[in-house]
Amino acid sequence: MRQFDNDADGGLGSESWATAFADAVTRNSVREDLVTLYADAFPPGYRHDFDAQAALGDVELIDRLAGEEEIAMRLVRDYNGKEQHFSFRLMRKSEPIALSDVLPILENFGLRVLGERPYEIVNATGNSVWLHVFALEYCPCGDQPQAVDIDTVAPAFETAFTQVWHGHAESDLFNRLIFAIDIDWRVIAMLRAYSRYMKQINLHYTRPFVANTLAKHASLSALLTQLFQLRFAPYEIGSTELCDLECELLETALIEGLDAVDNLSEDKIIRQYLTLLKATLRTNFYQLQR
Repeated sequence: MRQFDNDADGGLGSESWATAFADAVTRNSVREDLVTLYADAFPPGYRHDFDAQAALGDVELIDRLAGEEEIAMRLVRDYNGKEQHFSFRLMRKSEPIALSDVLPILENFGLRVLGERPYEIVNATGNSVWLHVFALEYCPCGDQPQAVDIDTVAPAFETAFTQVWHGHAESDLFNRLIFAIDIDWRVIAMLRAYSRYMKQINLHYTRPFVANTLAKHASLSALLTQLFQLRFAPYEIGSTELCDLECELLETALIEGLDAVDNLSEDKIIRQYLTLLKATLRTNFYQLQR
């Protein structure tokens, strides 16, 4: 596992770093009491790796832990400037997080962990939080890393990670679709449910193989999710005729896209998704209130 190689503070001493932090607070027009609380809260390792502006962002994470929340996080592009590299900043109150609890979750999102560094941050009142900074790259099929639009995918990823962490969503290879086609964890749960139904009707492909197929053919997976949304979302196109036409266009695009799928099993899986979507008459997917 490769470690971070940045040198963010340029060798600032603790006093100079604290001054830089105070300047960042003033420059960003945030609460002045943050200087008293956090100017000396960050350990030497953190001050070596990150500048005061990054610390201000991490203080925002700490604020999220003021209530009942167990964890707070941010997905950011701040690792060595390469387009395919980014960082995941994960924070928890009082005690560190075991790597064995986090790495399998990240790997199921298609993320390769290049390095991790933990930091204990203790503010002036003695309250402690642990920050874990993971250097990541997205490798959906386990091969070459791909570029990620962090600004677009971060909200969906952070929500999905939180749901998985609290046991409200599953941690499996379907989660790679968060990065592949920019969908949320509930849409992934829908695709996962259809894969289970395939098993019941004797389509004997393992769930990892089905998940791999959807990630490998991300553009077709996106069309499947669009078709589901168009057919069932209550806020979509109002006219039945227009909706039917849009569905026909999506189905045509799917069928044409399948011409590029040279693996018979993968072709069969995607066609089965299309068949099941068309056979579905109604769903409670959009009934969010119970």
